[in-house]
Amino acid sequence: MSSAAGENDDLIDLDLFESESFQNEESKTKQRKRSNVWTFFEMVPESKNNDGKPRAKCKMCGVTYMAANKYGTGNMKHHIDACPRRSSRDIGQMMLSQGSGSISVSTTKFETEQYRELLIAAIVKYELPFRFVEYSRVRSLLQYLHPDVSIISRNTAKVDLVKIYN
Repeated sequence: MSSAAGENDDLIDLDLFESESFQNEESKTKQRKRSNVWTFFEMVPESKNNDGKPRAKCKMCGVTYMAANKYGTGNMKHHIDACPRRSSRDIGQMMLSQGSGSISVSTTKFETEQYRELLIAAIVKYELPFRFVEYSRVRSLLQYLHPDVSIISRNTAKVDLVKIYN
């Protein structure tokens, strides 16, 4: 009788083990990052971390912060405000330019249509693939040059090409 009870205990333990492993598999699924700080930070691959803990790197200056769920995003939010490479571009921000002894005040204006036409012209001239617009470094460059730039997909680039050259 005791041997039958021992067998049932083994079955119960096996069931618990299977349910725990199933929960671990579910917890490893990727969660959507909800905080706005992730527009300024990117996750560092674990191979570059010596301690094996998840870290996030500032896209502008390269400072890294712990990025596990238990640490939160507070330090990253504070860093965004104090980042030495971050430039604030408010609508009301003005630029001063000097020319021939006079000072003029003007605003920087970004024209989306002209940007997209120039981008398509470069793709055509240098025979670049449409996925060029989706390369991460190209996107980073465009965001660095002007934060208001709307990054387009390769499908949008194809549509723009047909629209411009037909």
